[in-house]
Amino acid sequence: MDLGFLHKLISDNSDVIVPTNKIGTDFSTARNRDSTFIFKIEPAVYYDFLTPVENARLSFTFAMNDFLCSGRNPLYAMIDFESPPVPRHKFIEYIGYYYEILRMNHMLLSAAHTGIYSNSGFGVIGSIAMVGTGTPIFSHERIRRDDSFYIVGKIGLELRFFMFRKKMISARTEIEELAINPLVNLFLQQRKAVHYVHDIAEGGPYRALEEVSLLVNRGFDLDSSGMRMLVPPDLHNIGKNIISASSSGAAIVAISGRQSQSFEQSMSDSGIPFLKLASAEEGVLLDGKTYKGRDRLVSILSN
Repeated sequence: MDLGFLHKLISDNSDVIVPTNKIGTDFSTARNRDSTFIFKIEPAVYYDFLTPVENARLSFTFAMNDFLCSGRNPLYAMIDFESPPVPRHKFIEYIGYYYEILRMNHMLLSAAHTGIYSNSGFGVIGSIAMVGTGTPIFSHERIRRDDSFYIVGKIGLELRFFMFRKKMISARTEIEELAINPLVNLFLQQRKAVHYVHDIAEGGPYRALEEVSLLVNRGFDLDSSGMRMLVPPDLHNIGKNIISASSSGAAIVAISGRQSQSFEQSMSDSGIPFLKLASAEEGVLLDGKTYKGRDRLVSILSN
C-alpha cells in the first residue's frame, strides 16, 4: 500500500491514534500515569506448502520480530483464527503448536477469536497481537540529528527461505535465521549507542527505508556494491532487485554518531555484516538514482 496514502490516513485520524503509532515504527506505545504499554499486531500466516508447525513458527516469528524492536519482550498474546484452508487435523496441530510457542516464550493468551472469513488465498489465516509493559529501550523518540543509520544482517533470507520451500533453489534457510532475536541481543549490549531498531521484512530494505525516511524526514542513498556484501552468494543473480527482497532477520538501526565506530567494531567482532547508509536530500535512492522494483516474494507465493 502506498505510504503517502497511509500517512494521510493516519494524519487525518490522529485524534484516535496514539502518537507513537507512526509509519516507520514496528510497535506502538501508550502511557498512563503508572505504566507504559507496548503493542504489536501482525498477520498469522498459513501456506499449504509448509507444515502446520512451520506455519505456526513463522506467524510467531514475524510478530515477535517487530515487538523485539522495542528491546522488550511481550507478556500477553491475542489471536484470531479464521476458517482453515486445510484439513481439520492440520489446523488443530497449527493452533496447538502456537500454544506451545507461547509457553516457550513465557507468554499468556489473553484473548482469542475464531471466524468463518478467510484471506487464506493470500497466505493469511488470521492475526496475532502482542502486549507488553515497560518503556521501550529502542525507540524513534531516541533518534538524534547526528545519528548514523545502518543496515545490519543478511539481506534476502526470507526470500531465500520461501524459494527453498518452493524447490526453486537448493540452499536451505531455517526459520531461526528469520528471527531478529540474535541481533537484538547484540544491540542490548550496546543500548546506549543503539537508539532505534526497525525490522526489515516485506519489501526489503527499500520499503523499510521509505518508512524510516518518512519517520525522520531525511533521505538515504543505498550503495549497490555495499549491499552485495550483505547478500548470500546464491542470491547475487537477483541483482539490484535484492534491495526489495523480503528480509526478515535483518534490521535498520540508528546509532549515536559519537559511538558509531565502536558499534561497527562490535558488529565486526560478532561476524555480523552491516552497511552504513549515505544520506540523500529526500526519499530512497540506489547509487544516487531513483529505483522502482518489486518484491519477488509476491510472485513466488502467488504461484
